[in-house]
Amino acid sequence: MKSLWVRKVVRNVLLLTALVIVSVQTLSWSWSVVGWLSSGGNALAGRKVRSFGNDQQKAVISDAPVQKTVLVGLLTIPEKIQRRALIRSTYLQVKPDTVDFVFVFGRIKSPQLAHLVGLEQRKYGDILVLDCEENMNDGKTWHFFKTVATMFGVGGGGGAGEGIGTDNGRKEAGTGTNALSGPYQFVMKADDDVYLHLPNLDRRLRNIPATGTYFGREVVGHNFMAGMGYAVSWDIVSWIGSNPPETQSIVGQEDAKFASWLRKGKKVKNWVSENQEFYDDPLFTSPWVGKGWAHEYTPGTILIHRCKDDGAFLNASAHFLGHLVEDAKLSPGKILSKVKQSG
Repeated sequence: MKSLWVRKVVRNVLLLTALVIVSVQTLSWSWSVVGWLSSGGNALAGRKVRSFGNDQQKAVISDAPVQKTVLVGLLTIPEKIQRRALIRSTYLQVKPDTVDFVFVFGRIKSPQLAHLVGLEQRKYGDILVLDCEENMNDGKTWHFFKTVATMFGVGGGGGAGEGIGTDNGRKEAGTGTNALSGPYQFVMKADDDVYLHLPNLDRRLRNIPATGTYFGREVVGHNFMAGMGYAVSWDIVSWIGSNPPETQSIVGQEDAKFASWLRKGKKVKNWVSENQEFYDDPLFTSPWVGKGWAHEYTPGTILIHRCKDDGAFLNASAHFLGHLVEDAKLSPGKILSKVKQSG
């Protein structure tokens, strides 16, 4: 009996010791994630990333040697983990190779949330944390474009986009005829309550001028593109990176402020308002604006706004991605059959 009692005591001590070791290791790793997210190492994880500066690794977003069409930055907040999961499960599945996509937010204050986002980043590597407080109308948009410009070596002087060697400013593959220093033709900002059709976005941007361009949907009478989403060509991104506006020009209704920067800098040569394919959810209505820009889904859809509710978002996904799951009957027999075949 005594021997049995001793064995139980030893077993319990060993279990307790193991739990303490695991707890300490987990806490240490969690705080290292917190420190990483709160420090200058805010760029995309899973790749070789240095602190922001002119020597920043230019491949943190795109490893491709050729210029891509667009980098889309979806401005959101750290807490919206479920919305990010929903986006990854839907329209990001059909993202063209010529499009890069990141979720963008400011510094994370909560250690617990930083831990969760660190795990998320470790798996997906598609989060860009800006070196600013999380905010809505206090310069977040400017920080995003500035950060992208800085990540690709812009900000110390001359603007990219000078000396363009082709009529429409596009780089001819392999010819080296374009002086653009970034890997994207365009950089786009979008809100997290939109559904994006990335293949249509890619096609549309490839058919508009790639210099001096401001693309979105104009708020008529206010001379700026609606905040649901807009893109500018790389030469404008470079200019933003090299010419920071005054503080008072950053703070305020950011989408209107953004347009005012471009007007003051006389940078926009091509004002492209997409009035049909940027629209509100078909079922949207409100006491203030009625149906707004709502209409039925169209084949050329680029962006659908007012999808704050997951139901509206999933309706759009079912419409545009339904063909991808027509043969995926989610019955145990079907799944088991596929597992056996793959085995």
